[in-house]
Amino acid sequence: MKTSKRIMSVAVIGTLSAALCQPALADTVRFYNWESYTAETVFEQFAERTGHQVSEIYYDEEDVRDAVISSGRATNYDVILMDTFSLLSLQNGSNFHDTTQIPLENRKYIGKKWQNACGKYGIPYAHGTLGIAYRDSINKTPINSWNQIFDPSAEHVGKVAMLLDSVDSVAVALLASGNKPFSENEAELKDAYAKLVAQKSKVATYEYAVSYAIANGPSTDISLAMVYSTDMWSLMEYSEQEDWQYVIPDEGTTEWVDCLALPISHPISEATIQFLDFLNEPEIAIENAEEVWISTTNDGALALASEDYLGDESLFPPAEVMAKSESYRALSSAALNFRKRMLVGVANQQ
Repeated sequence: MKTSKRIMSVAVIGTLSAALCQPALADTVRFYNWESYTAETVFEQFAERTGHQVSEIYYDEEDVRDAVISSGRATNYDVILMDTFSLLSLQNGSNFHDTTQIPLENRKYIGKKWQNACGKYGIPYAHGTLGIAYRDSINKTPINSWNQIFDPSAEHVGKVAMLLDSVDSVAVALLASGNKPFSENEAELKDAYAKLVAQKSKVATYEYAVSYAIANGPSTDISLAMVYSTDMWSLMEYSEQEDWQYVIPDEGTTEWVDCLALPISHPISEATIQFLDFLNEPEIAIENAEEVWISTTNDGALALASEDYLGDESLFPPAEVMAKSESYRALSSAALNFRKRMLVGVANQQ
């Protein structure tokens, strides 16, 4: 689900120093983000303290977001929420500003592991895993394998929410067959494609599960979904169904990190710098993390966290689970194009 916002045109600049010398063009920070991924109370407090507003524009597919960036339309945004895979693929001087040069007082609170993951073109925001969400009141079979989202038990047939994402959807199909999630082996990718095609008749929606819940509220009729670990609170809140559970299948998962990137086609405003610093105040970072129920990358925030938050294994899985997880890595252009063709093929299947 997306909302339309008023867009202002801006001049394209070439360097960070030029950007920082620009006067603020407006007191609104335009944030291209997943829906329900940042707390409204944080935006309200930022406005009260600084007078600046945050205008969110939503995407519910990473491929759509990346197409916006590649096509040059990123100039419409001040801040873009990016996963590390896409940042690895797109991070260069022609797409994003070098965020290491931005004076942020609260950068010191961000964990080094997460700073390394986002590199010089992103500021860490959250981290987590991929897994399966299911409704406990409907489920009759223990969920422990990725194969169960491709070949669901009878109670879930026609009630599956599955993303069509060229990286993550293919990764879980590869994992279901015991392969590495970022394999470039053509035979393994063809096997993953066959799983995605066979799954189609059991899928209720390819919409992002949280967006589907927002649109349908208590009428949400899905019972099994491919989700990100940080989706669970929003899924329960918007569907008003409190029996959603999250599991990382036995085959393992991927460990992702989300970063805040600044498109180089847009000058960096003072309001944007203040917003980024505000998000990383430990008190604000933990309020945001516990309100939205996401795994913060802010170590200072963790020192202030509640026991319930720190004890949630969907946000902070045990070490033995993470030992079976694989961090994102860049794919070759050929492998990425092959994956994109796979999804077109799935979408076109009758």
